[in-house]
Amino acid sequence: IGMMYSVLTALLALNVSKDILNAFVIVNQGLSTSQTNTISKNDLIYSNFAKSMMENPVKVKPYYDNAMKAQNFAKDMSQFISELKTKIIAYTEFNIKDKASDPVKWAEADTMKVAAIEAKDNYDKPMEILKGNTEDGANGDGKILKDKLDQFKKDMLSLLEGKDRALAEKSFPINTGDIYSFTADKMENWILDNFDHTVLVADVALLNKMLIDVKTVEGDVIAKLYANVDASSFKFDKIVGKVVSESNYILLGSAYKANIFLAAYDSKKSPD
Repeated sequence: IGMMYSVLTALLALNVSKDILNAFVIVNQGLSTSQTNTISKNDLIYSNFAKSMMENPVKVKPYYDNAMKAQNFAKDMSQFISELKTKIIAYTEFNIKDKASDPVKWAEADTMKVAAIEAKDNYDKPMEILKGNTEDGANGDGKILKDKLDQFKKDMLSLLEGKDRALAEKSFPINTGDIYSFTADKMENWILDNFDHTVLVADVALLNKMLIDVKTVEGDVIAKLYANVDASSFKFDKIVGKVVSESNYILLGSAYKANIFLAAYDSKKSPD
């Protein structure tokens, strides 16, 4: 999906037909499905965390607390991206910049499907919000988004330690550094590369991709935290009934005593 987005954005720079714009509708549908799947996976990890917390709160609590922080960081970041997406749709489609201007239209923009957007190919209004009125995009909402993404990265990585942090940083899917622009044939800052003369439908697709990236980071962090909880747990694959006599011999007429219990063990390991 990410590759499709890049190709379609490049084609837009060539001023191709609206068929290309409509292709973004398909991309957005795929992004929506991916987001749903990612959220489901994250919910499963949170569920496992909750069960482990009930079983062993002393051991699990430090990791559980960090998982809750990760959830809040991701929630705040996702909320900002979603509100920004609504803002550019509302302004481009209905010419309103805030919810107070027209709450009904704002609500419509918030739930509007990409296929229903009439101004798919408009780039002036989205750029006015995202890039602002400076050449480098320093006073637009794109700059605020960049700063929040940078802080989000710091916050999420701070929840991990050692090798886990290094691996998460290396695979972090959101990069807000300068990047080479094939259309401009030069290095550009992240804001210009993403939002300069980019049509509305492409902006929406990009923001939807960011929402998935945020959820992906959240899932990666909480999975690593849960792995630390699970790392010291004893694994077993066999459960058998055992009868252990108190003595290895019995005298005639004496009582026989034994401990009877279930034993759980790992048949693949020989513990010290």
